[in-house]
Amino acid sequence: MNETASEPSAGGGGAESAYNYGTTEPISYANPTDEDHLLNRELEECLHRNSLYESKQQQQHREQVLAELHILVRDWVRKVSMNQGMTEAMAAETGARIFTFGSYRLGVNGPGADIDTLCIAPRHIDRSRDVFGSPDALTGEKSDAEFVLVDILGQRAEVEDLVAVSEAYVPIVKFKFSGVEIDLLCACLQMSSIPEKLDILDDSILRNVDDATQRSINGVRVTDAILRLVPSIPNFRTTLRAIKHWAKSRGIYSNVLGYLGGVAWAILTARICQLYPNALPSFLVSRFFLVYDQWKWPNPVMLKPISQGNPNLGFKVWNRRNHADARHLMPVITPAYPSMNSTHNVTSSTLRVMREEIKRGRELVTEILNQADATAEVKTPGLEAWQRLFDSSDFFGRYNYYFSIDVSAGDSENQKKWKGLVEARLRYLIHKLETMPNTQVHPYPREFTGNPNFKAGCGNSFYIGLKFKAKASNDKNTKKPVVDVSGPVREWHGHVLDWGMRTPDMGVNFELLRRKHLPDYVLAAEKILRKRKDTEDGSKKATSGEKGAEPPSSSGKDEVTVNGTTSEVPTPEESLKKPRIDPNQTAEPTEFNPADSRKDSDLVEGVGSGRPSGSPVQKPSDGLPEGSPSNGGNAPASSPGSDAVGLGQALEDDELGLEGRRSGGIPSSRPKSINVKLSIRR
Repeated sequence: MNETASEPSAGGGGAESAYNYGTTEPISYANPTDEDHLLNRELEECLHRNSLYESKQQQQHREQVLAELHILVRDWVRKVSMNQGMTEAMAAETGARIFTFGSYRLGVNGPGADIDTLCIAPRHIDRSRDVFGSPDALTGEKSDAEFVLVDILGQRAEVEDLVAVSEAYVPIVKFKFSGVEIDLLCACLQMSSIPEKLDILDDSILRNVDDATQRSINGVRVTDAILRLVPSIPNFRTTLRAIKHWAKSRGIYSNVLGYLGGVAWAILTARICQLYPNALPSFLVSRFFLVYDQWKWPNPVMLKPISQGNPNLGFKVWNRRNHADARHLMPVITPAYPSMNSTHNVTSSTLRVMREEIKRGRELVTEILNQADATAEVKTPGLEAWQRLFDSSDFFGRYNYYFSIDVSAGDSENQKKWKGLVEARLRYLIHKLETMPNTQVHPYPREFTGNPNFKAGCGNSFYIGLKFKAKASNDKNTKKPVVDVSGPVREWHGHVLDWGMRTPDMGVNFELLRRKHLPDYVLAAEKILRKRKDTEDGSKKATSGEKGAEPPSSSGKDEVTVNGTTSEVPTPEESLKKPRIDPNQTAEPTEFNPADSRKDSDLVEGVGSGRPSGSPVQKPSDGLPEGSPSNGGNAPASSPGSDAVGLGQALEDDELGLEGRRSGGIPSSRPKSINVKLSIRR
């Protein structure tokens, strides 16, 4: 049923000569101290208190579901084989296998998480015809429902919410089986039968398969390769569970929006395990933040040297000397052939956000270790210190302006398809916005469903934080720069509307909001209490007596300057009455072309050296970014954003001054105000 890769024995005992994981030697073979054991118990208790583990009953239920699914696909392959003229005995020998991958296979899934599964079938099974029921490419005939996997699933009483996407980049069938969410892929190998014991990491199984099959099987191969490349699977799992929880809590877990997905976080975690093979999860978590806070991107993170594989297989392998691969900002390379970059969606904006969060994580874990050093042997910083690491993101407190994208359709089925399409293309909008001058972009991976404008299940909203910055100037007569976001938005809007399967009821609306006008359903979902009115309107700057804050508009509406005039930004109440961008409005689609080009250079892995303790890792200078502590310079200051300041007719951005004070240098003058131009057709 559920195939398990051969798992290496857990690291321990400091057996240096036996250790051969990774692309470099480990930083330290040191064994855990008593202090490490105490910190580790507190970390694990914190993870349990956050409900990150399933009960035994839930685990057993998942195993039962997988067993039933395995029986179902084997019976399906047998029926299709007999329908093609095989005898019953021959058909029974063809076989089919169910493999799992993703968080379930890695052993870090939480309660209610879906199970990524792969069905491997022999060569006489056709994915389009026999899995999805598509017409035969040559004859145009369709198989009877009793021989089509999607139809068989649809007839089962235990199956609900069945959605089949045959034309996806990776064809997939999504459904619930006895309450457990399943994402099912299918790979048909060039074998007459599927053996009971199949080495999924054997490159020869990729012989003569198409790209869709290779992509389908890649998830299982990568997951199993990761498990074979870590010195201690239990320690890896606990560490990864903590890192995933941190990434989700801080709003940086989303491959589709340009952050990192599960595979990339797993590879980053596994690399830390390789560098400290005998360390406990508590120490591995601390070193995760220390190492990656100093990592010199775009140095790639790899668990093993990249294999070129058999040239006859013909699959492209990631190579930083290729022009396209050299543009990747944060390469994290998968360990199974064909090696790929699992983070190709990362943009300059999302990289900046992740680096800020990693820096925050480093500061917190350093504080935990320092507190542990300062306390008695039997006392540690406590669960509260670990919990601060996992605090929810303060996204809606960071920025003065937020860009909302409301996605809606006439019914829930169309909404699922439409929302997925818009979400997948949001990174193009992010790219367009981040290339504008004086603009800082922060996409938030959470989607909101409480918009009262939409029927239940027919609307989703996404939010992007915006910060408009200007260079400092002593000339008071200098004209204020204008930031116009309407052009990029219109271009992206046309790109989204240019979807062949779009129906007239599918729409996308936009709105530029100040923080104090965030809708109540967003604040409720984020568990944010709206501030008192005088605090909202006066802003932090005005109440503290600082200069630069302008009074709120006397009309009660927010205004932004547009080429010397004012254009009212409707309040949330008025926005319900006014039509926003017409979803049927046509616009010239714009092809997305990444602008960031990286030169190929000799890139070396940048990691430190040290031992499992509270002391910082000393990293070689050529592996560190300039200005990092280990290079004798000042560490780059993070800019997590401040509370609302200057919410007047023009945006007063003092963030440059704040950054200057953090880094020890005070600017000679205040930044200029920036006028936000919002000229989207309504």
